[in-house]
Amino acid sequence: MSLAEKITEKYLVEVGGLNLGVFVWEVDLTKDKYSIRITLKNKGFLTSLYKFSGLYEVSGIRQNGNILPKTYKQEWKTNKKKRYIKIFFNKNKVVKIIQNPIENEIRRIDYNNKIGLKDPLTSFLEILLRKRQSRTIDGRRTYLMRAELNKTNNLIKINIEEYKNIWSDHKRLDLEYIELFQSSSINNLTLPSLIKIKFKGILYKITKN
Repeated sequence: MSLAEKITEKYLVEVGGLNLGVFVWEVDLTKDKYSIRITLKNKGFLTSLYKFSGLYEVSGIRQNGNILPKTYKQEWKTNKKKRYIKIFFNKNKVVKIIQNPIENEIRRIDYNNKIGLKDPLTSFLEILLRKRQSRTIDGRRTYLMRAELNKTNNLIKINIEEYKNIWSDHKRLDLEYIELFQSSSINNLTLPSLIKIKFKGILYKITKN
């Protein structure tokens, strides 16, 4: 892979053939650092009934062949709800999580200074770069992303394992699996042409526009 790459791709988000929104994925890699930004916004005839927008960002460093996050931010807005999460990492450890609204339930997992947890965007990037697994924290849950590669159709299936909710009032398994269809490239990073996400029993289809 080259030491410096900047990629921007646009996607359409669909459920059951209905167009829900647009999804923009930006990746900026240099020799010693990286950043990823995803924006998500409603689109289509459902806009008048259900409005939403999302922002997901991470910045970090590249060191000795590893990608290590420094800060991860997530913002989500709908007609009725707003949510903000920011995670701080230091030397491959989670050191602080900021939430709004603040979670008042008892914490079930001690994530402070736990080695090896990465944010979802960094975990995605690791798997696109052909790492087989990545331990992930998104501010509300932790899980292991384990990838299976089918070279015949360039499919990467990410199984979600060791799923644990951080807070005691969230006991369900929301995220089931993710499928990425990525054209093979030896020297350069390529973002998927198609992403399928099974979340809360619903299959989301995200297609490059």
